[in-house]
Amino acid sequence: MKTSAYIVKQGDHLARIAHRFGVAAQELWDHPRNEDLRRPRLNPSVLVPGDVLHVPDPASPVAPLDSGAANTYVAEVPEVTVEVHLLDHDHQPLKKRAYRLCGLGEPQDGLTGEDGLVSFQAPVFAHEVDLFVEGYDVKLRLFIGHLHCASVPSGIVQRLGNLGHYRDPAADWPGSLPLDREVLSAWREAALQAALAAFQRQAGEAGAGGMAGGSGDIGAVAGIGATAMVGDAGATAMVGDAGATAMVGDAGATAMVDDAGATGDAGARGPTMDDVRGALCAKHGC
Repeated sequence: MKTSAYIVKQGDHLARIAHRFGVAAQELWDHPRNEDLRRPRLNPSVLVPGDVLHVPDPASPVAPLDSGAANTYVAEVPEVTVEVHLLDHDHQPLKKRAYRLCGLGEPQDGLTGEDGLVSFQAPVFAHEVDLFVEGYDVKLRLFIGHLHCASVPSGIVQRLGNLGHYRDPAADWPGSLPLDREVLSAWREAALQAALAAFQRQAGEAGAGGMAGGSGDIGAVAGIGATAMVGDAGATAMVGDAGATAMVGDAGATAMVDDAGATGDAGARGPTMDDVRGALCAKHGC
């Protein structure tokens, strides 16, 4: 069967791509020409921009037609399941907490489960939804399908961010200072090292009963899903009181909600704004 090569873009997941090309998701994933991609990407809902999928040509659709009469056809848009587990700053589930979901037509109201679970159906073309939680002055924006595979560096950074350990220093760059890419790169590296240390310390303290079983494996914490970038089987994100974003795949994630806006533990946040100001002054003068 003839195929066409498709390059995965940010926000793509298997169900969305299959719907776009009019083929069955499993047929697409199981195609022999996609074997090389299946090996490193065990979960088709968590792909990476730049991945190449070989899409088989769809069969020509056949629809009955009555000559001389009005013909009505109804298109069915498939849906995916999105699951997000909400945790507070102490990594405890937000149990039985009222929430409101916006962005899928009429707002949807519900209660979190005993494990902090929020579960909903979203059409395959949906890219983002907003989640509001009772008692927290925050908006958690869920980016469906945006989480990268945990085996690539970008996927690790996303998961650390969703766990509340990492925030891209570029977001806090002082507007009054020139953007220095060398300093920013060093600042990001230091922030990432601090985030990894905080994650490993947290995993060690959690032990066998904690998230990821205390393994210290960032991929294990996110399971095979994501966090405020939602993947299809699990993830984690911490949200402050100024709003936050999370990557999610199409079936699960974990989000940590904190109404004080804290990220990670205070002793391991990496360089401060004073640090970056000092580095810029030392390099360029103040």
